[in-house]
Amino acid sequence: MTPGLTHDEAQSALGAAALDALSDVEQRAVLDHVATCEVCSADLAALRQTAAALADAAPASTHDVQRDRALRDRLIARATADASSRGISAPARQTPQHRTTGDTRLRWLAIAASVAFVAAGAALVRSDLQQRSLRSALTSLSGDRDQTRGRVDSLLAALAADERLLNGLTGPDVRVVELASTGRQPPSARMFWDRATNRWTFFVNRLAPAKTGRTYQLWLVTANAKISAGTFTTDSSGRAVVRAEYPLARDALQAVAVTEEPAGGMPQPTGSVILAGAASR
Repeated sequence: MTPGLTHDEAQSALGAAALDALSDVEQRAVLDHVATCEVCSADLAALRQTAAALADAAPASTHDVQRDRALRDRLIARATADASSRGISAPARQTPQHRTTGDTRLRWLAIAASVAFVAAGAALVRSDLQQRSLRSALTSLSGDRDQTRGRVDSLLAALAADERLLNGLTGPDVRVVELASTGRQPPSARMFWDRATNRWTFFVNRLAPAKTGRTYQLWLVTANAKISAGTFTTDSSGRAVVRAEYPLARDALQAVAVTEEPAGGMPQPTGSVILAGAASR
């Protein structure tokens, strides 16, 4: 029967006990001591948690009994040499059933050295997890930066479009054509022609939406042609904006008109004129 262990003996065997590397009798002796010692109990729990964490993180491998035996022999030899360097005589190697307490302690020291590798491995696993977390955070920040850049680009594009529209309405080379109609609440419209860029911007107000199957069509009238500038319909408030680009000689425009046409528009006006305005020279 194995005698009760001292605190130091139990401490030196905790690593092997955490790995279940002791004989049944030795394991029971360690656990008996742990049951009465809060310090050893806490240390054993921490060692078991570390060993379990490393086991979960490590890839599966085939168990090699011969390799384990060779590793254990090397660890025992290293522990024996360390004991000799400190003036402690190593006990003679004995058969397993007649091992002395000194031999058992040396074997525990060797196994405890492997526990040190377990703890180091667990630290590496924690470091790897921290690095993965940092990489994930950097990736998230990069994604946020890309989204922000996309929003900025979108706003810049919208700003550029608004600037082009403003220039097309207020530029020094912009020609304005007023269109009018008759009636109690006649619709009104205005065409802005930027002759420097050949951009046309048409605004209309109080024009009722076109009937089903019909559409409004905008015309640029010259001395020789009626040129379509596009079709449109108004919203529920009677408003619409039409933009077009069409090169025209600076003095060619005579009038701007709006007619009602079949849906899809016509190559030449066929319907009644809804709005019209003469271009001033």
